Amino acid sequence: MSEPIPVNPNMLKWARETAGLEVDNVVTIAMAMASFAGDTWHIPVNTDLLLAGAMLHDVCKVVECAPEEGKPGKRSAIGENLVHGAYGVHLALNAGLPLRVVHLIGSHTPQVSQLPKVVEGIFICYADYAAADIFHLGKGMPLLLDTTGLKLSKTLAKLTTAAANLGAHTENAGAFD
Repeated sequence: MSEPIPVNPNMLKWARETAGLEVDNVVTIAMAMASFAGDTWHIPVNTDLLLAGAMLHDVCKVVECAPEEGKPGKRSAIGENLVHGAYGVHLALNAGLPLRVVHLIGSHTPQVSQLPKVVEGIFICYADYAAADIFHLGKGMPLLLDTTGLKLSKTLAKLTTAAANLGAHTENAGAFD
């Protein structure tokens, strides 16, 4: 039996003003990256998968965050106790979403050891960091690139290697069949 998730009255305001905008930006950046990769390197991209993953990558934030007026980064008990993305994976599995989409939700952050297995996931990871840092820069906040240090550098290096090794995108797609 699951416990009901407590509703924070500030969450809807925060979701409309911040989280929704970030998701829009991640979708836009990821689609632009996919277009560039397709045009430049002729890499096939499943745009339906890319859109689904980009739109749902941070679905967990509605329960991970507990914003208060003037404190938008406050974490909920779920956010303090679960790795980012874990609750999103839970929600996606319970909703019966395809494993490919669940994988994108669970592998979009360097907070987990699971790297994306498909090119769509690589685009979402990079787009998520770009969107967050552009937002942070505009607000005078520390950039993720500055605050995550060596872990982010190692993760980006792994993502770059994974992207280079994808080569034949269709070979990797079988991992979810």
